[in-house]
Amino acid sequence: MRLIQLGCALALATAGAAHADGPPFAGAPKSEKADAPKPATRTWTVVQKGDKSFSFEFRMSPGVPDPNQLTEVYVIVNEQAARAHPRYGNTIPQESAQVVLELENAAGQVVGRYKAHGIPLSSGKYGVHMTPGTEGLHTIRLSGKTAEGVALSGELKLPVGVWPLPKELEGAGEAPGTGGRRAVPVKL
Repeated sequence: MRLIQLGCALALATAGAAHADGPPFAGAPKSEKADAPKPATRTWTVVQKGDKSFSFEFRMSPGVPDPNQLTEVYVIVNEQAARAHPRYGNTIPQESAQVVLELENAAGQVVGRYKAHGIPLSSGKYGVHMTPGTEGLHTIRLSGKTAEGVALSGELKLPVGVWPLPKELEGAGEAPGTGGRRAVPVKL
């Protein structure tokens, strides 16, 4: 029975059956990457270091828009506290911040300036809609202030019509920190 199962598995693999967990080997040729569909969403984290550190998690939908395609950009603004907050841990959502996003096209021209609006019933989440007009690597520049008046700043690249992604845009950006999780003390 085991021999029949192995034979069926080998027949499926050689017949080009779809694999639920990706390609059958890790060294897939780069041409397969170019044939992959564009991501529906893309998440990128930017960290601002200073007296107070902040992380900005950008979520773009679609992940790689085409020129003149409406793009939703959500930004989650968190303070990365050195000392844990009793409710939020080390990642403290920044409510009532003033967040402005500026869109710069691939030629370096500012083509839009957007005031991000707070997402109702969500702590530290802000959003805008933008429509990049040309193909290329655009820059989204974040500026603003927290409710306490601390300056916020960060930037990331938005690939418009650029697929597959350049190597520097693969991944998820910088790690924002602990994600608000605290270690639970264990009694021995």
